[in-house]
Amino acid sequence: MNEIKSRIFLVGCPRSGTTLLQSLLAAHEDIISFPESHFFIYLLPKIPYVISPKFVRNILGNNFFLNVTLGHPRAKKRLQEFQDSLKLNNNRDTLGNLYTIKQYTKYFVKLLDEYTLDNHKLAWVEKTPDHLFYVDYIDKLVKNSRFIHLIRDGCDVVSSLYDVSSKFPEIWEGGYTIDQCINKWKKAILFSKKYINHENHIFTSYDRLTTQPSKTLRDICNFLGISFSEKMVTDYKEKVKNIVLTNEPWKKSVNEKIENKKRNKFEKIFTKEQREYIIKHVSKIKIDEFPFV
Repeated sequence: MNEIKSRIFLVGCPRSGTTLLQSLLAAHEDIISFPESHFFIYLLPKIPYVISPKFVRNILGNNFFLNVTLGHPRAKKRLQEFQDSLKLNNNRDTLGNLYTIKQYTKYFVKLLDEYTLDNHKLAWVEKTPDHLFYVDYIDKLVKNSRFIHLIRDGCDVVSSLYDVSSKFPEIWEGGYTIDQCINKWKKAILFSKKYINHENHIFTSYDRLTTQPSKTLRDICNFLGISFSEKMVTDYKEKVKNIVLTNEPWKKSVNEKIENKKRNKFEKIFTKEQREYIIKHVSKIKIDEFPFV
């Protein structure tokens, strides 16, 4: 076994169920996953939302740009931390020789490939929800990359974002207002829509994943070119310890039974006026336009 079959990026708005889907995928005997790397967020300047993916792809089509543009200095420290979290010490000396975006990315991909093959797997899943906004870079820089977008009902995401950021403000940027939660969800949905009809992108919903997990996973496996395994549904809790860090208590619900918690938190934490306000704004964005599997 000396070749990676697929490099998978799981993206979407935070609090959409990406950790659950990550653990389900990691339970497959041919797939491995790990804690969120946030690598491209550290490596690259954030792409302004007003810049279209087409414009970014035109820039990235220039090999000169890829070869000479320097990666952000903070990426080196992040790579060291991520490598330590995987308990890998190989190639550490070469970190000092990384300068350009292309060099950093090559190192990152090689690190994950070797980690995957050393564990006798064929594919890896990198799950950092906000890597959604770096998809154009990743698509160009990472060979054989595939993207899974997880979409969740706006009211549920807003309530989950609002709740978790209120409980852990020191980690969640001081806590989000209702408007910030709404805008974060809207931005992610609109960005994902740009990749509809891209052959290396697939879309599924939290509702489908939680109500029809086996069917949804079969379709995702078909997209990835691997056979579905029942272990994905039965053994996923065993993989949580490999992908959730001790300082991420808000992810503990992934250990619970798979069930659709639609609007549960939404009804509990918001007043009637707040719920009406949220519904008014999220209903402007249609998610039924996605070709969900």
